[in-house]
Amino acid sequence: MPASTSAADISGSADVAFSSGLPNQARFAVAYANRWSFGQWLGDAELQSGEVSLQVARDIGGLFVVSDRQAAALSIATSDGWNVSTLLTILGRRPSIGPDRPVRLDGLPAGSYAVVLNGQTLLANVNAASVAEVRFR
Repeated sequence: MPASTSAADISGSADVAFSSGLPNQARFAVAYANRWSFGQWLGDAELQSGEVSLQVARDIGGLFVVSDRQAAALSIATSDGWNVSTLLTILGRRPSIGPDRPVRLDGLPAGSYAVVLNGQTLLANVNAASVAEVRFR
């Protein structure tokens, strides 16, 4: 299923239309006021109810990624499979890193993240109210 974006109204509600009918499963993410929330997979029954609720995360932190030598596109993913880099790309902000271009990503829900640069994977634990540093040497 292709990814798409939808904008919420002032009350925080958004309508999502599926071009090829209701899928068997889907999940939703929210980015608002520099805070993210990543939803779980929803099945057919949950989607048919027509109501999906996501709250923007309260316990947020950030990632600061540094590369001493390599320059390339950066991949960041949550422990449950959300590719944050893909979401940023959809929003027009694909993270790219280089020796003189660190990447800082704030507003992430607390949890574990995999950061990948040119096939090398480093893990980071993002905690509330702090920034986890990842360094590729």
